[in-house]
This record gives sequence, C-alpha cells and structure tokens, in this order.
Amino acid sequence: MGEHVHDEQCGHDHDYSRSEMSAGLWSALAMVIMAVLVVAIIVGARMMRRRSAGRVPCGNCGLFLEPDRDDVCPSCGKSTRGR
Repeated sequence: MGEHVHDEQCGHDHDYSRSEMSAGLWSALAMVIMAVLVVAIIVGARMMRRRSAGRVPCGNCGLFLEPDRDDVCPSCGKSTRGR
C-alpha cells in the first residue's frame, strides 16, 4: 500500500486549531456550569438555614413549625400562641 502524501490535493485539513478550540470551549463551559452549581448550593444552603432558624419545636409533640405562620400545631393541635 502506498503512503499518504500531504499536499494541497489530499482533500482534508491538517489544522488542529478547530479541535483545540473546541476542547477549550468545552472546558470553559464545564467551568461555568461548575461555578453556577457552586453558587446555587451556597445560596440554597443559606436559604435553608434562614428558614430553619424561624422554626421551633412544638412543646407537645416535637414537630417543627413556624409560630408566626401556624396558630396551632398541625400534628397535635396545641396552640402556638401560648409561647
């Protein structure tokens, strides 16, 4: 078999800049996605911590509830206004 000769008539490109650019774009996209995920996790954790700070356990059954929003415990029916 003959060996392939690289000249102007060979019909394909030997320039690797497209594949290198493609790999760079995929890497940049992966980094952006990771950054967005990290920010989402941090914001979500802060929201959960803030929401859980407003909850208190019921004195009767121990269910966590929000005394500003709940007048009575949904589990046992004890009033939350007596606190």
